[in-house]
Amino acid sequence: MLAAKLLFDNNHFAQPLNRSYYAIFHAVRSLLAFDKFDSKKHSGIISYFINKYVRSGMIDENFSQMLTKAQRLRLDSDYDELICCR
Repeated sequence: MLAAKLLFDNNHFAQPLNRSYYAIFHAVRSLLAFDKFDSKKHSGIISYFINKYVRSGMIDENFSQMLTKAQRLRLDSDYDELICCR
């Protein structure tokens, strides 16, 4: 987390978005390990998480919104060089 803050404070915006997304993603992936579930695709992890934990009410919907927003921001920042200038 300190690395993300240092990058952000020094106007390196894409890297903190990437690191933040992966922190959230791997936390979710760790949760799914209790179900013995894994996927080669991020979409598989996210879909399983939403279907099993969010739609059932076990985890608040705000967490799935945070995850999907972080994924979108990460993709935008990784693949759109101008995203941080908008």
